[in-house]
Amino acid sequence: MTKSSIEHIQNMLRTIDYNANNTSKLAVDGFWGEQTENAVKVFQKAFSLPITGTPDFETIEAMENAFILSRDNLNASQSISPFPDTDIVYKLGDYSPIIIIIQVMINLISVRYSNIGSVNTNGRFGKDTEDAIKKLQDISGLNSNGQVDKATWNYIAVLYNSFSKR
Repeated sequence: MTKSSIEHIQNMLRTIDYNANNTSKLAVDGFWGEQTENAVKVFQKAFSLPITGTPDFETIEAMENAFILSRDNLNASQSISPFPDTDIVYKLGDYSPIIIIIQVMINLISVRYSNIGSVNTNGRFGKDTEDAIKKLQDISGLNSNGQVDKATWNYIAVLYNSFSKR
């Protein structure tokens, strides 16, 4: 095998492994060694191929297909979950980059719900943001305290997602 064909195999294996949420330590160095052979064996086992550690035709074909799918998944738009997993609550007077995200979502929602006014997008939880949150909480049946907790965040996110996909 040439150095470039080994690099290609190593690159495919790293991409497939990364897409599977594993942290591959396989070096793309163009040298066939124990690490590359073991990575091929892991791939062969995962894809129910004969476990030889040798990249035969069947293994290479399966690797190419898995690589294409992995590459396409990595190029797809990824969603984010910026609200912390803790019991944090954003309220009047707070400042955070996450508040900017909340304010952007409120402004899109306010286009559909005219009784929810637009807010300043500055990361500061001001009176305008508090009032908009209270109105959203009233609509949703949540406790209308003007604070953004996990339940309020989730409601805003659902509304935002339903409107932004149109």
